[in-house]
Amino acid sequence: MRSIRSRRYKAFLDRLPARIQKAASEKFKIFTENPFDSRLDRKPIEQLKHLGTYIEVEITGRRYRAVARVTKENNEDVYYWIFIGTHSDFDRFAQTYSG
Repeated sequence: MRSIRSRRYKAFLDRLPARIQKAASEKFKIFTENPFDSRLDRKPIEQLKHLGTYIEVEITGRRYRAVARVTKENNEDVYYWIFIGTHSDFDRFAQTYSG
């Protein structure tokens, strides 16, 4: 399993409050150890299903989440992180995101 944070993801992350950045870092560490850990509250994103396989991971309760596209390369799961922010920010992002 590989996990890659895109430039776009890093730009979103840099705009968040320090406490959210810290929580995101902690969740990313959990994810790299076990991408199916129940503390991540991992879910598929139906809203982007037409573009491929996408998942969300809760960062702080239900307010902030991180989003990744899931692909396979050489029989290995690759998670390409594209977004982190609030649910309402994601809804706006998803309306213009085209993969």
